[in-house]
Amino acid sequence: MRDTRKESKHLPSVCPWWFSLLINVLWIANLQAVDFDTFKQEAEKAGAVYIAYSDGEEFHQLFVEGKASEAIHRLQSLTPDDAKSVYDYFILGNMLYQLDPNVSYSYMIRAERLEPDNPMILYERGMHEHRNSQFQSALRYYERLVRARPEGLNPIAWAYITHAYLMQGDVDKAFNAWRKSDFSEHHIAIEKGMYTLFSDSHQEARREAFIRDIEAGAADKLCDLWALDSNWEIDWWNQRPKEDYLAFDRALIARTVTDANSPQAAQLRLCQDIDRLSQGELLQRLQALKISPPDNQLPVSATLIRKIFAQLTTLKAATPSQLFDRYGAQLKSYAAQFPQEPLYYDLLGFLYANAGKSDALKEVDEYGWKILKKEKFANSYVVGLGRENKAFIPTLNEALREFPNSAFLNTIYLQFGEKNKQTLARYVASQFSNVSGSTYRLSDYMASLQYEIENL
Repeated sequence: MRDTRKESKHLPSVCPWWFSLLINVLWIANLQAVDFDTFKQEAEKAGAVYIAYSDGEEFHQLFVEGKASEAIHRLQSLTPDDAKSVYDYFILGNMLYQLDPNVSYSYMIRAERLEPDNPMILYERGMHEHRNSQFQSALRYYERLVRARPEGLNPIAWAYITHAYLMQGDVDKAFNAWRKSDFSEHHIAIEKGMYTLFSDSHQEARREAFIRDIEAGAADKLCDLWALDSNWEIDWWNQRPKEDYLAFDRALIARTVTDANSPQAAQLRLCQDIDRLSQGELLQRLQALKISPPDNQLPVSATLIRKIFAQLTTLKAATPSQLFDRYGAQLKSYAAQFPQEPLYYDLLGFLYANAGKSDALKEVDEYGWKILKKEKFANSYVVGLGRENKAFIPTLNEALREFPNSAFLNTIYLQFGEKNKQTLARYVASQFSNVSGSTYRLSDYMASLQYEIENL
């Protein structure tokens, strides 16, 4: 199972030893319908070349340089497409599950075509459909899996099955699967397994895009790159600096920002230092960069703007209303100039909400939801309508169709929508993808669900 893998010395998403791909995916007992020993032996032969390359210096260096897509392409090319077997597809699909979900998905489909009844492949196909919120399709795979080996599934698999049944409103089957997960004995593995299924950080792809833009002349993205690599997400609960990436970043900065006395260099130093500055030091830096009054000239970097706004409000050096008066128009022009950058719209939403600009906030929220496809904007849009608005429940339902795992939206529906088994089940299901932000265990929610259903 992916969440039980040890971290590679190079990349956290790449398995350092091929057999954990297989042994932890499902079970260690003999498989029905598949000769486990044969699968193991053949997968070992196919996987050796990929693992050797992924543990090598070239693969590592490509990631350090922000060339993840090239590294993945070289990994895929180790065996020509016309020579790949089911074992190649299965192992590559596992290795790329976090790094390139689309390629991983395509490989598992090819593996399924070659061995449609292989329980390991059924499980992987179910996970892919599950991650894409295709719960009914996921359950078709999971149910075939259970029929093939009802006593052989690991606790995380049963927890995934529980969630999928909850999302379909089938509470009886959900409770049956949950009992088999034995949560009290396996809660850490199960909660980490939710990160595997629901995480969508796409850090390597974002990093590659930042470096590509910087090398094309967008030096303002240096702050975005530095912030990403300084707070690299290991899982929902842990972030830490990615030291080898930061070493590359320093060299890139030296090549890009050649004048240490330039405003560009000063902005980058502010990006790196801002969390450690006192109020007086922050205001002095902002004054020197002409960011504070009377100039009020924001940097282009959305990440740096967010850091500045956060520190000014945290240190009580400016109120949101003051920030709106100083920077609202300029921030709006940046959003128009960079229409695919969600952070500008997020910052605008923050200013509009605090300045009482409800019409402008609604416009930003609608754009962020419908065009940028970000849940936080849908949340704000729904709340902004107000429960007395006749469009409130229909709009809430529309948002839930697009973001079915949203704990926020499901909580709102539980408060103001129709309270029935399905509503309760979907609310509890939403907590599975929100374990990092909850003060309760998943077992607490399942127990509450049982109580609420019995008292409907």
